[in-house]
Amino acid sequence: MRFGALYRRELLIEVRSGVESIIPIVFFIIVVGIFTFALNDLISDDSKVLVSVIWITTLFTSILSLDNLFKRDHADGTLAVAVLHTDALVAIVVAKLFAHWTLTGIPLTILGPLIGLMSGMQLEHAAILGLTLLIGTPTITMLGALVTALLVGLGRGGELLTVLILPMYIPILLFGMGVCHLNIDSAPYTSELLWCLALLSGSITVIPLALGPVLKLSQDS
Repeated sequence: MRFGALYRRELLIEVRSGVESIIPIVFFIIVVGIFTFALNDLISDDSKVLVSVIWITTLFTSILSLDNLFKRDHADGTLAVAVLHTDALVAIVVAKLFAHWTLTGIPLTILGPLIGLMSGMQLEHAAILGLTLLIGTPTITMLGALVTALLVGLGRGGELLTVLILPMYIPILLFGMGVCHLNIDSAPYTSELLWCLALLSGSITVIPLALGPVLKLSQDS
């Protein structure tokens, strides 16, 4: 099956899941909205506070959405069949990750700067926030998928997912927020941005290939 067909299939499955597919986005809007309202005076004086709120909320939104990444296919037996076809498994995994990022990462990348602009953030600062989210959300998806694959065979993996995945996110979280904070302070941020790109390059190169053996191991166990 072609990658395009696999990608459309995964998108269709996610869209047909109905409310479940939009819960992470609603969660993001509600949480950022609450913090924006509660910290209005602080945010209006310092955009770095809003940047931190948006980045941290993006992190937890991604964790919320990743729990079901492979669980549906595991439950109906699709994943067990897929791991038997090693050649097709990588394409299936990449299509699933790309579809997940399309429906979660892209909306968060758009909503973050939009909320920033609505809260009084300067256009340049909002643009850099959007850039870091564009780089960071695929990295978050890749790292989360690796832990999700390890836990897919467990009946209650959500709690373990949250505990195991948070330390893995610290580098991209720190560098992503660091770029935005330095930009707001009119300081050089090239080094931090290059680290964000390095994390993205490493994750999209290594993790899709590693997910096949990890998923097979989880199915065997």
